[in-house]
Amino acid sequence: MMIVNVVIMVSVAPNEVIIMMMMMMLTTTTPITSSMIIKMEVMVLIEVKVVLTSVVVMMMQVMTLADVVIAD
Repeated sequence: MMIVNVVIMVSVAPNEVIIMMMMMMLTTTTPITSSMIIKMEVMVLIEVKVVLTSVVVMMMQVMTLADVVIAD
């Protein structure tokens, strides 16, 4: 389980950092409008969905690996 968490963090971290950097740049360079805030929230929601799906996939893969090991 720890290995899975580490792998997920490693695979997700770069995207999170890039998005955070983009948000910082947007907020610092331009005045925040309601539409920008909505766009950012949508981006965050999409990221969360992607992360959740990747976690589920990883869990499924780990489960199948465990099943194979137990079967042998």
